[in-house]
Amino acid sequence: MRALKALVIFMGILIVIGMGGLAYGLMVKFNKNNNDVEKAPVMPISADMLNIIPAANMAGEVFGEVDALLPAGAKIIKFIANGQRLLIIYQNSSKLRAIKVINVANGNDMGIIYLDKANDSEGNQ
Repeated sequence: MRALKALVIFMGILIVIGMGGLAYGLMVKFNKNNNDVEKAPVMPISADMLNIIPAANMAGEVFGEVDALLPAGAKIIKFIANGQRLLIIYQNSSKLRAIKVINVANGNDMGIIYLDKANDSEGNQ
């Protein structure tokens, strides 16, 4: 009878450990899918790279609200303010990364720098 009690207790412990492992596995799986942007490789930007973008004329122009439009489904990875420019590093819905450059003096878009090369229809890069 003692052996049967020990067996039941041991099997109960195995069930609890198994349920904990299952819960942990589900938690890891769902967290993995929600953190795609954090795991995307981010290219470090040095001060030298920022200097290739021409500086804006700081004539003291005043501007109101500015809409920095990004593509639908884009996720912002990082903001960098560099004197007269604001760099918005983002990842679009196709997982391609780009930098949107905005002139802080007047709020105008200066352009977009694409960091990733899109695949063509044949899969060649």
